[in-house]
Amino acid sequence: MPGAPGRRAVAAVVLGVWAVTLSAHAWRTLRVPEAERLATAARVLPPGESWFALYRGEERAGWARRELDTLPLGAGFVLRERTSRRVAPVGAAGRLDTDLVAWLDPGGGLDSLAFLGFSGADTMRLEALTVGDSVVVLRPGGRIRVAERPQLTGSWPLRFAADSRAREVGREISVVLLDPATASVREMSLLVRERAPRIWADSADTEPGTGRWIAVRQDTIEAWRLDRIEGSVVLPVWVDVDGRVVESEEPGGLRFHRTAFELAFFSEPGLTEVPR
Repeated sequence: MPGAPGRRAVAAVVLGVWAVTLSAHAWRTLRVPEAERLATAARVLPPGESWFALYRGEERAGWARRELDTLPLGAGFVLRERTSRRVAPVGAAGRLDTDLVAWLDPGGGLDSLAFLGFSGADTMRLEALTVGDSVVVLRPGGRIRVAERPQLTGSWPLRFAADSRAREVGREISVVLLDPATASVREMSLLVRERAPRIWADSADTEPGTGRWIAVRQDTIEAWRLDRIEGSVVLPVWVDVDGRVVESEEPGGLRFHRTAFELAFFSEPGLTEVPR
């Protein structure tokens, strides 16, 4: 039949163009930007608080409390942190107390924060505001350009927990970290080393006869061990599936161990007033 091969060729081209167009439309429709994907996953992370006993070497050095709450309509999170640690001979009382409130976007990135530090009569104040994803305004301190929206020590575990791809053993991710204590921004890498169960004391009571606080129940949870890499410094961090730190070592040799409130606070010598 004359002309049949030509018509078949035209039909094949039309079908090919249609298939490519359909595939591109499906890709645009089904592909979810990373920020939106992380925000959706982060919404299921449960709010709550964690208490930590702080150590320097084998000696108790203080306590810390970290609380995460959700904002209405999935608008993000509020992160509150309080720490009290011995840092003799700094300050008249030999202690450094810090208080931080941070507002995070739905994916856990920093929107703004207010930070206070007290050591004796000395006070440090810092406010930070993220403008877009590339500028952080510090007061005092001015404007700092960043490669991406920054994270905090208490917020990057949320991003890690919300990203199933980041939790693969051997995976390495990079984040921009804002340190309010030094009013500085720096990059750090996180290398996933292993996944293993970790045990922590989630309930405590006083020991008969001594009145000393002891653990009465322990909980076993699945957690990931990461290497926190900053230049030549490598520090271990354990994070559970809900984005809560189980154990971590911070620059300067301070170690955080998640535990029951009573073991974090009342077992710290010299503390009597319950923190708000």
